[in-house]
Amino acid sequence: MCKNLVKGRPNGRSFTYICGTKEKKMKRLILTIAIVFLSASLYAQEHMTFKGHSMGCTVSEMVDNLKKDGYKVLDESIECSALKGVFSGSEATVYLYPNKIGNLNKAVVSYDMSMYQWRQIKAHMENLETGLTKKYGDPSSSTKEFDNMYTDGSGREISGFRRGTNNYSLLWELEKGYILLMLSATNTTPTLVILSYIDGINSAVDEEQAYEDL
Repeated sequence: MCKNLVKGRPNGRSFTYICGTKEKKMKRLILTIAIVFLSASLYAQEHMTFKGHSMGCTVSEMVDNLKKDGYKVLDESIECSALKGVFSGSEATVYLYPNKIGNLNKAVVSYDMSMYQWRQIKAHMENLETGLTKKYGDPSSSTKEFDNMYTDGSGREISGFRRGTNNYSLLWELEKGYILLMLSATNTTPTLVILSYIDGINSAVDEEQAYEDL
Protein backbone atom coordinates (compact mmCIF):
# COMPACT_ATOMS: atom_id res chain seq x y z
CA MET A 1 0.00 0.00 0.00
CA CYS A 2 1.45 3.32 -1.13
CA LYS A 3 1.81 5.86 1.66
CA ASN A 4 4.21 8.35 0.09
CA LEU A 5 3.06 11.76 -0.96
CA VAL A 6 4.43 13.94 -3.73
CA LYS A 7 4.03 17.61 -3.04
CA GLY A 8 4.50 20.65 -5.25
CA ARG A 9 3.19 24.09 -6.18
CA PRO A 10 2.37 24.42 -9.92
CA ASN A 11 0.94 27.80 -10.99
CA GLY A 12 1.27 29.07 -7.43
CA ARG A 13 -1.18 26.51 -6.04
CA SER A 14 -0.27 23.68 -3.71
CA PHE A 15 -1.22 20.10 -4.60
CA THR A 16 -0.81 16.60 -3.26
CA TYR A 17 -0.66 13.47 -5.46
CA ILE A 18 -1.14 10.09 -3.84
CA CYS A 19 1.45 7.70 -5.25
CA GLY A 20 -0.23 4.96 -7.21
CA THR A 21 -3.01 7.07 -8.75
CA LYS A 22 -1.97 10.13 -10.76
CA GLU A 23 1.65 9.02 -10.47
CA LYS A 24 0.80 5.84 -12.41
CA LYS A 25 -0.92 7.88 -15.11
CA MET A 26 2.14 10.10 -15.36
CA LYS A 27 4.38 7.03 -15.72
CA ARG A 28 2.17 5.71 -18.52
CA LEU A 29 2.35 9.07 -20.30
CA ILE A 30 6.14 9.21 -19.99
CA LEU A 31 6.40 5.61 -21.23
CA THR A 32 4.18 6.39 -24.22
CA ILE A 33 6.26 9.45 -25.12
CA ALA A 34 9.46 7.42 -24.75
CA ILE A 35 8.13 4.73 -27.10
CA VAL A 36 7.19 7.34 -29.70
CA PHE A 37 10.63 8.95 -29.58
CA LEU A 38 12.34 5.55 -29.62
CA SER A 39 10.37 4.51 -32.70
CA ALA A 40 11.29 7.76 -34.45
CA SER A 41 14.92 7.27 -33.48
CA LEU A 42 14.99 3.71 -34.79
CA TYR A 43 13.39 4.79 -38.06
CA ALA A 44 15.97 7.54 -38.48
CA GLN A 45 18.72 5.00 -37.85
CA GLU A 46 17.74 2.51 -40.55
CA HIS A 47 20.54 1.18 -42.70
CA MET A 48 20.93 1.15 -46.45
CA THR A 49 20.14 -2.09 -48.27
CA PHE A 50 22.35 -3.85 -50.80
CA LYS A 51 20.98 -6.67 -52.97
CA GLY A 52 17.97 -6.67 -50.64
CA HIS A 53 20.15 -7.19 -47.55
CA SER A 54 20.50 -4.61 -44.79
CA MET A 55 23.95 -3.02 -44.55
CA GLY A 56 23.57 -3.02 -40.77
CA CYS A 57 25.88 -6.02 -40.54
CA THR A 58 29.53 -7.01 -40.65
CA VAL A 59 31.37 -7.57 -43.92
CA SER A 60 31.51 -11.30 -43.15
CA GLU A 61 27.74 -11.43 -42.73
CA MET A 62 27.20 -9.69 -46.08
CA VAL A 63 29.66 -12.11 -47.73
CA ASP A 64 27.54 -14.99 -46.43
CA ASN A 65 24.36 -13.34 -47.75
CA LEU A 66 25.86 -12.84 -51.21
CA LYS A 67 27.19 -16.41 -51.30
CA LYS A 68 23.62 -17.58 -50.74
CA ASP A 69 22.65 -15.39 -53.72
CA GLY A 70 25.13 -17.29 -55.88
CA TYR A 71 28.16 -15.00 -55.64
CA LYS A 72 31.66 -16.51 -55.64
CA VAL A 73 34.29 -15.22 -53.21
CA LEU A 74 37.44 -13.93 -54.89
CA ASP A 75 39.23 -12.57 -51.85
CA GLU A 76 38.64 -11.91 -48.15
CA SER A 77 40.82 -9.69 -46.00
CA ILE A 78 40.56 -7.19 -43.15
CA GLU A 79 40.61 -4.26 -45.60
CA CYS A 80 38.19 -5.58 -48.23
CA SER A 81 36.30 -8.62 -49.47
CA ALA A 82 35.65 -9.24 -53.18
CA LEU A 83 33.00 -11.41 -54.82
CA LYS A 84 31.94 -12.16 -58.38
CA GLY A 85 28.34 -12.42 -59.52
CA VAL A 86 25.46 -10.90 -61.46
CA PHE A 87 24.27 -7.47 -60.36
CA SER A 88 21.32 -5.82 -62.10
CA GLY A 89 21.54 -8.26 -65.01
CA SER A 90 25.27 -8.01 -65.76
CA GLU A 91 28.42 -9.75 -64.52
CA ALA A 92 30.20 -7.65 -61.92
CA THR A 93 32.72 -7.69 -59.11
CA VAL A 94 31.49 -6.55 -55.70
CA TYR A 95 33.88 -5.06 -53.14
CA LEU A 96 32.82 -4.81 -49.50
CA TYR A 97 34.63 -2.35 -47.22
CA PRO A 98 34.32 -2.28 -43.41
CA ASN A 99 34.42 0.70 -41.10
CA LYS A 100 36.85 0.84 -38.17
CA ILE A 101 34.76 -1.50 -36.03
CA GLY A 102 34.21 -4.09 -38.75
CA ASN A 103 30.68 -3.21 -39.88
CA LEU A 104 29.85 -2.82 -43.57
CA ASN A 105 30.59 0.75 -44.57
CA LYS A 106 30.56 0.61 -48.35
CA ALA A 107 29.55 -1.85 -51.09
CA VAL A 108 31.04 -1.12 -54.51
CA VAL A 109 29.84 -2.77 -57.71
CA SER A 110 32.41 -2.68 -60.52
CA TYR A 111 31.64 -3.49 -64.16
CA ASP A 112 34.70 -3.99 -66.37
CA MET A 113 33.82 -2.23 -69.64
CA SER A 114 37.31 -2.29 -71.20
CA MET A 115 36.18 -4.39 -74.18
CA TYR A 116 33.16 -2.21 -74.98
CA GLN A 117 32.71 0.89 -77.10
CA TRP A 118 31.48 4.18 -75.65
CA ARG A 119 27.92 3.80 -76.96
CA GLN A 120 27.62 0.47 -75.14
CA ILE A 121 29.12 1.90 -71.96
CA LYS A 122 26.80 4.89 -72.12
CA ALA A 123 23.76 2.65 -72.64
CA HIS A 124 24.76 0.54 -69.64
CA MET A 125 25.09 3.63 -67.43
CA GLU A 126 21.79 5.03 -68.66
CA ASN A 127 20.06 1.74 -67.83
CA LEU A 128 21.47 1.85 -64.31
CA GLU A 129 20.49 5.50 -63.96
CA THR A 130 16.93 4.74 -65.06
CA GLY A 131 16.59 1.88 -62.58
CA LEU A 132 18.03 3.88 -59.69
CA THR A 133 15.79 6.85 -60.50
CA LYS A 134 12.69 4.66 -60.51
CA LYS A 135 13.63 3.26 -57.11
CA TYR A 136 15.13 6.29 -55.35
CA GLY A 137 13.92 9.30 -57.32
CA ASP A 138 15.94 11.82 -59.31
CA PRO A 139 19.65 12.06 -58.44
CA SER A 140 20.69 14.86 -56.10
CA SER A 141 23.42 15.85 -58.52
CA SER A 142 24.31 14.85 -62.06
CA THR A 143 27.52 15.67 -63.96
CA LYS A 144 27.96 14.73 -67.61
CA GLU A 145 30.84 16.81 -68.91
CA PHE A 146 32.80 16.27 -72.13
CA ASP A 147 35.86 18.20 -73.26
CA ASN A 148 35.67 19.89 -76.66
CA MET A 149 38.18 17.43 -78.08
CA TYR A 150 36.42 14.38 -76.61
CA THR A 151 32.72 15.21 -77.00
CA ASP A 152 29.92 12.68 -76.78
CA GLY A 153 29.73 11.15 -80.27
CA SER A 154 33.30 11.99 -81.27
CA GLY A 155 34.56 8.44 -80.90
CA ARG A 156 37.24 9.71 -78.48
CA GLU A 157 35.13 9.84 -75.33
CA ILE A 158 37.11 7.24 -73.37
CA SER A 159 40.34 9.11 -74.09
CA GLY A 160 38.74 12.14 -72.45
CA PHE A 161 38.00 10.12 -69.31
CA ARG A 162 41.53 8.76 -69.24
CA ARG A 163 42.91 12.29 -69.48
CA GLY A 164 40.60 13.46 -66.71
CA THR A 165 38.78 16.03 -68.86
CA ASN A 166 35.50 14.09 -69.15
CA ASN A 167 33.26 13.40 -66.16
CA TYR A 168 30.15 11.23 -65.93
CA SER A 169 28.81 10.82 -62.39
CA LEU A 170 25.50 10.86 -60.54
CA LEU A 171 24.84 11.05 -56.80
CA TRP A 172 21.75 10.09 -54.82
CA GLU A 173 21.70 11.56 -51.31
CA LEU A 174 19.24 9.49 -49.29
CA GLU A 175 18.07 9.49 -45.66
CA LYS A 176 19.95 6.24 -45.04
CA GLY A 177 23.13 7.01 -47.00
CA TYR A 178 24.43 7.66 -50.51
CA ILE A 179 24.56 6.01 -53.91
CA LEU A 180 27.18 7.07 -56.46
CA LEU A 181 27.26 6.01 -60.13
CA MET A 182 30.34 6.97 -62.13
CA LEU A 183 32.69 6.03 -64.95
CA SER A 184 36.35 5.52 -64.10
CA ALA A 185 39.14 5.24 -66.68
CA THR A 186 42.86 6.04 -66.62
CA ASN A 187 45.87 5.14 -68.73
CA THR A 188 46.88 2.48 -66.22
CA THR A 189 43.51 1.02 -65.11
CA PRO A 190 40.59 -0.63 -66.91
CA THR A 191 37.48 1.26 -67.97
CA LEU A 192 35.03 0.68 -65.14
CA VAL A 193 31.43 1.57 -64.44
CA ILE A 194 31.30 1.91 -60.66
CA LEU A 195 28.18 1.85 -58.51
CA SER A 196 28.80 2.56 -54.80
CA TYR A 197 26.41 2.15 -51.87
CA ILE A 198 27.53 4.02 -48.72
CA ASP A 199 25.70 3.36 -45.45
CA GLY A 200 25.07 6.53 -43.46
CA ILE A 201 25.23 5.04 -39.97
CA ASN A 202 28.31 2.88 -40.47
CA SER A 203 30.23 5.59 -42.32
CA ALA A 204 29.45 8.03 -39.49
CA VAL A 205 31.38 5.75 -37.12
CA ASP A 206 34.61 6.52 -38.98
CA GLU A 207 33.82 10.23 -38.97
CA GLU A 208 33.22 10.20 -35.20
CA GLN A 209 36.47 8.30 -34.69
CA ALA A 210 38.32 10.89 -36.79
CA TYR A 211 36.94 13.70 -34.63
CA GLU A 212 37.94 11.87 -31.45
CA ASP A 213 41.50 11.64 -32.76
CA LEU A 214 41.77 15.45 -33.01
